[in-house]
Amino acid sequence: MARLGVNLITGLRGVKALGAERVQTMLVTTIARLYPIDFNPISVPWPFQRLYLPAMYSLLPAHTWWGTRNRAINHITHHTYAHLLHILPLHPCVVSCLDLLELLQLETGEMDYSPQRQRHIHRAIQGMLRADRIIALSEYTKKTILDRFVYPEDQIVVIYPGIDLTHYTPRPPNPAVLQRYGIDPTTPYVLYVGSEQKRKNLKTLVSAFHMVRHDSARLNLVKVGPTQDPAGRAALLAQIQSLGLQDSVHIVDYVEEADLPHLYATARAFVFPSTGEGFGLPPLEAMACGAPVICSNAMSLPEVVGEAALLVDPMDGVEMARLLKRVLDEPDLRQTLRGKGLEQAARYGYVTAAHKMVQIYQDLEAEMVYAHRN
Repeated sequence: MARLGVNLITGLRGVKALGAERVQTMLVTTIARLYPIDFNPISVPWPFQRLYLPAMYSLLPAHTWWGTRNRAINHITHHTYAHLLHILPLHPCVVSCLDLLELLQLETGEMDYSPQRQRHIHRAIQGMLRADRIIALSEYTKKTILDRFVYPEDQIVVIYPGIDLTHYTPRPPNPAVLQRYGIDPTTPYVLYVGSEQKRKNLKTLVSAFHMVRHDSARLNLVKVGPTQDPAGRAALLAQIQSLGLQDSVHIVDYVEEADLPHLYATARAFVFPSTGEGFGLPPLEAMACGAPVICSNAMSLPEVVGEAALLVDPMDGVEMARLLKRVLDEPDLRQTLRGKGLEQAARYGYVTAAHKMVQIYQDLEAEMVYAHRN
């Protein structure tokens, strides 16, 4: 096939991507390796990432405007930048919708967004609905879009995020890696990976862990991930203090990418109690490394983990504690979950996602050529 040009419109270069944003980067890398596609990265500087007034179009920096190619597909890799579709003639255009959590949090009052941020959230979603295609990271997100907005169903394509199955793999215990992060390699631990945002529901996990630890003194809880929410971190520390768990809950803000599979693989159990996810990468990464997984049954998560995890109501701490105790006490159950988890994770490689993404680019290119000829 002839070389196809794709303008990748994203956030600041050099900023460490997290979660699904990191997956988008890896997906593009895979596509570039497998297909004759020329990617033209266009970074939206911070002052313009929250731009929502069309009258401010003239203030956009030159490289954002002139960097786009006239005969190229435009791919906005995060829907929060889709407000640009009100400002720039970025067609044909595809927008990756990671989730609609900000909108849901705004409507429920879970997050106290500023008036300007609220306007941007609505403006970005309205812009996304102008795209020629929307990529949803899960069937749940696709259904949410269709339930709430008017948009052609056949123009929403679900492409599950991939994970690096050569990196996230089972491996034998490595005490040196655990000690590097202050984790006692001689004590079994339950692992959680993520932030302390309210929707991550750490309060219920810590309560469940406290119930289980009452019957098992030799057990730790390891929480990995940056703060992101100072109020959430303060609440977590206060809860740990009130329950007397200072010596058994270990918080690690950052783990090197090369070391994270070791932490997953060595965990006695991985628990993900989130009440809201557009996809949910950590449970999948844990499965790929052979960790038994207990996962919330909220939003997209049952779709992600399938039948390979024990599902639980994220607000039911007693049931979460019961399932955790089962996993800790029953070696056969742990082995069964490991086997199912490895099979489930194997379905989420980058190559499959890359093929689906390129098909979208090719379809848009064909539409663009047809429109030009007619």
